[in-house]
Amino acid sequence: MSHNAALGSPPHVLSVSPVNIIAAGATTITINGNNLSTSCRLEIPAALGTVTGPGVYTAATGTQGDLVFPITALAPPGTPTARACTFSNGGMASTGVAIEIWHGWDPSALCTGSTDYWWNPDYITGVVDGASVGSFTDSANGLVLIEGTGSNQPQYVEAHTWSTGKTAAALSCSGDHFKDTVIPISLTGGAVEITVAYIVKAITVSSWMSTVIVGGADNAKRFGVGLTSSRAYNWAPSGGSGSNNTNTAISWAAGDILTPVLTGAGGSSTLTIPELSLTLANTYLEASSVGSSSTSVMFETTNGLAMYGECLVISRALDAGEITLLRDYWDDKYGS
Repeated sequence: MSHNAALGSPPHVLSVSPVNIIAAGATTITINGNNLSTSCRLEIPAALGTVTGPGVYTAATGTQGDLVFPITALAPPGTPTARACTFSNGGMASTGVAIEIWHGWDPSALCTGSTDYWWNPDYITGVVDGASVGSFTDSANGLVLIEGTGSNQPQYVEAHTWSTGKTAAALSCSGDHFKDTVIPISLTGGAVEITVAYIVKAITVSSWMSTVIVGGADNAKRFGVGLTSSRAYNWAPSGGSGSNNTNTAISWAAGDILTPVLTGAGGSSTLTIPELSLTLANTYLEASSVGSSSTSVMFETTNGLAMYGECLVISRALDAGEITLLRDYWDDKYGS
């Protein structure tokens, strides 16, 4: 045995990674917890795939570690499906976190309302590699981002290498953006809630590297994220004419992939960027017209060069579990 796995002490699960599998082929499932050993057994549904070998244990502390199982995953179904797995040792079922893995999950599962949006460059059609993109339709509700000025239109990259072995479509932006579209946002339970989430990679670092704002220049209505090479900004509605942001120092280098997620509910907003160990809070004054009458600023890089992947704007605050699903999906797709 690799660790304290005396019979009589069932394995205790603290976390599981990944929480979603989006492609067929060889991969791994990692279980972190206590009372783990190579005698532990992971069973996954046949519809998910097969476990192809025993778990490999790595201790993190004297009582906790990781057990990594190799698996061969089957192709995801047409509809994302949660697969319940079992984990045991000597016939004793695990305690702690339930092992449930989404098979074929994608961010469309987060878009539950008519004012929830998911822009995915993989779904851009009718544009050749390297050409400018004047319109970009979201895959949830069909909202079209427009940029009417040709010199400001992002360029379509059919197959950008985001990280080793991870290739996906992207929007290349340098002095580019979409600025001609109103993004409607609805109330959640009579109150203003929001999620703005996206993935971006710095190619050439300069000052204003990335801006995604719902509500545009109207300070009374805007939520958004601003990133320079050295600062991060959390914008939230001021209820008046002045700008309302909190900001802090960061260090964003060329090649770094970031996954900013801004959530707002109950007059408080939080921006998290785990790649920078960043949590940045702000407060806002609610306005029922947030995002309904002012054009937004999407996929903007004023200086430098950045690659954008997927972006979501959702009329509610995602919970921690949903954010974990999203970031795990992006890690599977884009790497880090």
